[in-house]
Amino acid sequence: MPRWLYLGLWGWGVQIGPVPLKTGERLEAALPGPGTIQIRDARGTLLLQEEVAEPTWSAVLNLPAGWYLFSWGDALGRSAVRRLLVVP
Repeated sequence: MPRWLYLGLWGWGVQIGPVPLKTGERLEAALPGPGTIQIRDARGTLLLQEEVAEPTWSAVLNLPAGWYLFSWGDALGRSAVRRLLVVP
C-alpha cells in the first residue's frame, strides 16, 4: 500500500511518499509546478537542493535514520514544508 503525505493549501498541493521513508528508498513528489526542492537535516543543514521544471520529482535518498525537512517553493511565493522521517 502506498504511503503518501499530501501538503495542500488553496487548491494546490504537494504529495510526497513513501512516508516514512526507508534508508536507500526512492522518495517521490508530485508538485503543482516548477520550483525548488530542498532537504535539510534536523539541524537545518542543507543536504539537497534541486530546481525542478516538471510536476514530478524522485530521487533515491541514502540518508541515515532520523528526521529531515522536505520543502518546495516556487517563484510565485507558494511553499510547503514537511517533516520527513527516515527509518532503517
